[in-house]
Amino acid sequence: MAHEKELMAVLAMCRLAFIYSENQEFTKKIIDAVIESSRNDKYKVAIGAGPSHGDGWGVIAFSLDHKNKVEKAYNYATITPIYDDTHGTMSLQNFLSKENRIALAIHSRFVSSGIVDIFNTHPIIVNGEGRDFTLWIAHNGTMNKELLAKELGLEPIHEVTDTYYLGLYVFRNIKDLEINELVSTFKQASKYTKTAMNTINMFYSIRKGLHTVVTCYLNDELKQKRQYIDYYKLYLLKADKTIAITSSTIADILRDEF
Repeated sequence: MAHEKELMAVLAMCRLAFIYSENQEFTKKIIDAVIESSRNDKYKVAIGAGPSHGDGWGVIAFSLDHKNKVEKAYNYATITPIYDDTHGTMSLQNFLSKENRIALAIHSRFVSSGIVDIFNTHPIIVNGEGRDFTLWIAHNGTMNKELLAKELGLEPIHEVTDTYYLGLYVFRNIKDLEINELVSTFKQASKYTKTAMNTINMFYSIRKGLHTVVTCYLNDELKQKRQYIDYYKLYLLKADKTIAITSSTIADILRDEF
């Protein structure tokens, strides 16, 4: 029982989704499912926590032309729960309703590391340092913040989420957005995982455009426990002109649509 309590203290309990779509109806349904799963998550209850993800939400969305070149970007973050933020969700839907093709990452947070603060609301933005790209990272799981900070030559800050250090690690270790370098970097990053490294990473490069990397990694201990597998699973959903990768609760809500 003591071990279970210790485990609960480090679990990050978030819901996330990546969407690439030309179908506004399906996009709206996925966003609605993110809202509902954040209000009432049966998989979160099954691992001994409350049903909601109420520590804020954020989104990065891109409007794309027929060649997938970025034409517009929409970025929003708040510490208000997504299910209580009607203005924010309506604003997002209004943006999406006017675009023919979109790619986005959306994240609803329940705190495990750091405090409830706009700085810690995902997707977290990392850029600068002479790179020609920006990274937006959304994460479900908990990393070893202290070891990541040490590897980066930094002192870990208690108030800052572990995802910030993960994003900084990824950003600093990628020199070019080539597939082998991306795979190698995320593989190395997974060694710092305490529970899970489920991430959506959207890179925008001035030279190479938009790239998205999604990871799904669970540590060996949690792989032995059915309730944690169910909680951290990511699902690939395909429908008319739509591809989505979502947390398990979101996929359950959308089961009849995909």
